[in-house]
Amino acid sequence: MAKEAEPTGRKEQAEGQGNDKKAAVDQLKDKAAGAKSKVGEKAQELIGDLDEMTHEEREATRRILSELRTKLDAGKEAAREKLHHLRERAAESYETATHKAHDLHERVGDTSLKDVERSVGEYIKEKPGKSLLIAAAVGFAAGILFRGRG
Repeated sequence: MAKEAEPTGRKEQAEGQGNDKKAAVDQLKDKAAGAKSKVGEKAQELIGDLDEMTHEEREATRRILSELRTKLDAGKEAAREKLHHLRERAAESYETATHKAHDLHERVGDTSLKDVERSVGEYIKEKPGKSLLIAAAVGFAAGILFRGRG
């Protein structure tokens, strides 16, 4: 009888070991499923963080672009105002120069060549030193202008 009990014991022992292995495999499967679930949750969390970060970056870019547009618009407006001011000044300067040229033309037109000669002669007699320096400067400038480069 002992012999009969022995095979049954081995069989039970083998079955017990098989059950232990099966339980260990099931336990490993459960742990793997739990780990897989945790990895999935963490991946979803990271994707959410990435989406949020991307959203924040998009918003930051939009803010920067908005600020740049505002500054660009302000710069364009300042340039327009400056251009308008310069146009007004140019128009005023043109008008002033036109009036002065017209006045000079009237004075020169009323003056004869004899009057000019007489005025220059009187100036030379009154201030001979200054007249000589002016004549020398005019002669020097004319010499430079007409001398040529070669």
